[in-house]
Amino acid sequence: MYIIYKKNKPKISNKAAAFLLLILAISLVIGAWYIFLKNNKSTTATFVKSSDTQFVPKDAKKTIKTEYFAISVPSTFENNGKKNPLATQVYYELQDKKKNDDARYLRIFVDVFPKDYAVDEVMMVYNDGKRLTPGQLSGDCSDFTGAPKYNPANDANKVWNTSWQGIPFVCDIGNVFVQTAAISKDGGYGQAMEGSSGQKHTFFFVYVDQNNRPNPQIFADAINSFQPL
Repeated sequence: MYIIYKKNKPKISNKAAAFLLLILAISLVIGAWYIFLKNNKSTTATFVKSSDTQFVPKDAKKTIKTEYFAISVPSTFENNGKKNPLATQVYYELQDKKKNDDARYLRIFVDVFPKDYAVDEVMMVYNDGKRLTPGQLSGDCSDFTGAPKYNPANDANKVWNTSWQGIPFVCDIGNVFVQTAAISKDGGYGQAMEGSSGQKHTFFFVYVDQNNRPNPQIFADAINSFQPL
């Protein structure tokens, strides 16, 4: 006679069950933390990329010196030297040599400049005799109230005597060149200044920017850095 014993299923103790639950909980926490870090990493990368797109660092600067002045300009600018194209014009010409930006010039007249120099807009500057502080831009003078309409067929070099904030200047209605001049209430075009050596000169500043995206901030920064010597 055979006696068949029925095998009972092994019972899991309470401790073992608790241990298994603990392992499962830890696994879930680790999995959730991994997913969070992964998503957070993706979000951070997107934020940095967006920030890089919006943030435009200032261009590196350098100082250019002549016998009359020192001025800070973008590092891609070079001094083309002293120019004297007309008896009424003596200036130093600084040019941006960066590719696609080389239609950008800063001309600094020293003592000799035409009082009727025609420009497209003006920038107010404040002159204390030793330093200059840039102010507002006027905008294109051909858009001023009362500006005559330019007809290239009849007006080869149309100019118009006007003023901005009470300061007279000559407007280039024809916009032959995109030029901005610095003006002040006391001196108009000419900025009388005294350098550290005690020498006195009158400076006239003209910024020419023929690029697709003109950057008047270059002019303002240069004016702000200008030091007579």
